[in-house]
Amino acid sequence: MSDPGRDAPVHAEGGTWDYIIVGAGSAGCVLADKLSSSGLARVMLLEAGPEASGLRYKVPILGALESGNPRSDWLFSAELDPSRNNRRDIYSRGRVVGGSGSINAMMYVRGNRADYDLWARQGNVGWGYEDLLPYFRSIEGASADLPDLYGREGPVSISVTRRAHSMSRAFVKAVEEIGYPHNPGYNGASQAGASITHVNQRRGMRCSSAKAFLERAIKRENFRLITGAFAHRLLMTGRRATGVEFSHLGELRRATAVGEVIISAGPINGPKLLMLSGIGDEKALRALGIVTIAHNPAVGGNLQDHCGLFLRAHVNVRTHNMDFNRLGKLRKAVEFAVFRGGAATYISPAVAFMKTSPELDEPDLQFQFTPMGIEGTGSGMCMMATPVITIHSFVNRLFTRGRVSLASADPTMPPVIELPLLGDERDMKKVLTGGRIGRMILQTAALAQYGTKEFSPGPAVQSDGEWRAYAREATMPLNHTAGSCRMGQDDNAVVDSALRVRGVDRLRVIDSSIIPELPNANINAITMVIAAKGADAILSEPT
Repeated sequence: MSDPGRDAPVHAEGGTWDYIIVGAGSAGCVLADKLSSSGLARVMLLEAGPEASGLRYKVPILGALESGNPRSDWLFSAELDPSRNNRRDIYSRGRVVGGSGSINAMMYVRGNRADYDLWARQGNVGWGYEDLLPYFRSIEGASADLPDLYGREGPVSISVTRRAHSMSRAFVKAVEEIGYPHNPGYNGASQAGASITHVNQRRGMRCSSAKAFLERAIKRENFRLITGAFAHRLLMTGRRATGVEFSHLGELRRATAVGEVIISAGPINGPKLLMLSGIGDEKALRALGIVTIAHNPAVGGNLQDHCGLFLRAHVNVRTHNMDFNRLGKLRKAVEFAVFRGGAATYISPAVAFMKTSPELDEPDLQFQFTPMGIEGTGSGMCMMATPVITIHSFVNRLFTRGRVSLASADPTMPPVIELPLLGDERDMKKVLTGGRIGRMILQTAALAQYGTKEFSPGPAVQSDGEWRAYAREATMPLNHTAGSCRMGQDDNAVVDSALRVRGVDRLRVIDSSIIPELPNANINAITMVIAAKGADAILSEPT
């Protein structure tokens, strides 16, 4: 396919702005609000997808069902994974205002102290746990029934999952049986233990970054959101970023930034845009005919995700998969309308954090309980006909790293994504440990009262070799991709601790791409915090 940006006429309707933000995801919405809040700086926010309007982005389960729908999801196809029998993953990333926060499971998880103190020990001054804690509290607007560890006045509403399935509390008791506490304060001093999940919802409705932050910015005269705007490349004057070239309504446009350009396009599109603009490995760029502006082989590297296994069991009580019919959906809709809770508001109503080894200071495993049975993978997924529960056991700290690279100089072509999830033996061992702990949970007395009969992987899987075979077949990514524009002080870093792109002026990356090491958490909360801290870094610098 030819590059429509090379020969198409360029229109100037993009205008001139103080700040241009590429990507209206969880980070971009925070940046738009904070950078425009004075009413003085002119801020443009570009988003390739549509606005998050309508009930589908408000009712939690409807948003989650948009994952896998091309109208809201980039659906990036990865390369074959040799560590998992050459399986090919489809990475879900939000292609809508609010980004992945508009289609995710809404689990609000900060991560633990060790996660962020590690970032600081790696030379990222100002990114330790105590540095980030005020930012977490500043975005949080927790309900009164949550622990005091949360902020109360922030725009992101947080509450306990409402009207969770009856087996959710049995899962919490099952985790207690194997030696971990009931811990409703898992976002506080200690992460270990189990709890009913805390979610970013306001009276049962999704409270994404778009809801919390962008609704404020959109009312300001100095701010403009453009949806359906697909970024092609950055405009550069020497080594200074001066704007963005993007397609909109069938035309190629240019917008100029007199202040800074900020890439908040996510860990896959972000490095792609940098490389299309001449920022990346010189040899690889030259092979595609792209002139190098700044040589940095680290761009696109350090790609990470969480991964793990599903364990499923038959039970003797009704589970949500049995209600995916006309009558069942009507019952759930009535429950939601009356109580603003129930199955329409959650995917995993209970969660637990544990360690693969007692020597660890903090957990590195996460378990999500889902009162639902799904069979098949990818596009072939469907609801099971009998009552089934699922425990998703996944590893939150992996050694494996992957890469995003360009397939072509044509910006409309998808990038190459390589991430061998079980490519490191240490990760395989962690996945197996998590699977065995998940089985222990299923075998507790707390769950036995529901007649649990494990069928995936099933009793035939016992030996190390059988578990390994199951892991290679069943391990899946969690769509918590991050790290491809790593923050650091060494040659393998893309941005510094102020999130400025190394070797380039007036350009920053501010989103989950900058994460050096994935935290033990779903990454929506830390992505918003990264944006809040990044905005402060921008506003603190002299103009």
